[in-house]
This record gives sequence, C-alpha cells and structure tokens, in this order.
Amino acid sequence: METAKAKQIWADVLEHLRRELSKPAFETWFEPTQAVSYTDNVLTISTVNDFARDWLESRYNNQVNRVLQTVTKAEAQVVFTREANGDDQNTIDAGGETIWQRLDKRLDRIEKNIEEIKSIVTRKNG
Repeated sequence: METAKAKQIWADVLEHLRRELSKPAFETWFEPTQAVSYTDNVLTISTVNDFARDWLESRYNNQVNRVLQTVTKAEAQVVFTREANGDDQNTIDAGGETIWQRLDKRLDRIEKNIEEIKSIVTRKNG
C-alpha cells in the first residue's frame, strides 16, 4: 500500500495545485483530502464525503492527473474515494488538522475581527 510514498506524492501534487487554483477552491476541495495509497501508478485519495468525491472527479480529475504525472514522471492516475470511517469530523486534512480544528481557528479570527471592529467604533464614538 505504500502509504508514506502516497502521502509524499499527494503533498507534492497539492503544492502544484495550490499555485494553480484559487484559494477558496483549493481550501474547499483539496485541503480536506488525504492520501490512502499509491500502488501500480494509481494514487488513491480519500474525500470527506460522496459529494466531494464526485465534484473532484467531475471538475478536477484531468488537472490532478496532469500534475500527478508531472510529479511522478509516470503514467499515473488519481482515484478519489470516500473513506468509510464514518467519522468526518476527525478526518485529517492536507495541513494536518481536523475539520473542527480548522473551524476553531476560523472562529478565533472572526472573534478577533469583531473585537477590532468594536474598538474602532468605540474610538469613533468616543
């Protein structure tokens, strides 16, 4: 199953895709994925749900395969799958975080922004 190799290849593919895609597209569709295996030039990537799998297959399959072949220098192909662990909130994304950890960080940023806005309003009304 060569999981370590799969993870390294996927990390390299993600770096290429990060430069090619918009930030929202990359964060939405690619960050929550993880490499499962790389066997016989087939890189298996798990997605958080069936919708994400279908979306990646229909919208990004050709682009991912092109980048994958550049990275591996082989006639490799990607296969997207839905990991059947039933525990989406604990799925680790490409950055090494769970979905809940990412959401918690975003909430912290939002709360910080709210405090900054309150401070500005207070100074202007001051």
